[in-house]
Amino acid sequence: MDLDLGTDLDLTWTDGDLVLVDGVEARGQELHIRWSRLLGEWYENVDAGIPLFEEVAVKGLSAARAAAPYQVEGARVVGFVRYDSFDPVLDRATRQLSLAGRVVFIEGTFDFSLIVEV
Repeated sequence: MDLDLGTDLDLTWTDGDLVLVDGVEARGQELHIRWSRLLGEWYENVDAGIPLFEEVAVKGLSAARAAAPYQVEGARVVGFVRYDSFDPVLDRATRQLSLAGRVVFIEGTFDFSLIVEV
């Protein structure tokens, strides 16, 4: 069981009490947190996170290559089984990488979507 974080990654409160999540929602939340953290950002584990500047925001990169670090980091979530789908789209005009798909955890499936400014 984890504390629930809203879409802005801030704690969620209901009637003055912290909201808790568990199961597949907790795993999906961990996925979101992992994808939001930059490589080297967390002092306790400088190897965790997305190498945004080193590997993702590189000129001339394909969508699959830009999405690869996200796939690797997502597979580190506790209870990860596999990706049912993982569909990256790179819009060069807006410099946005869109990720959408479904991940299977031990607790169940979780649909995700993420837009990254690259």
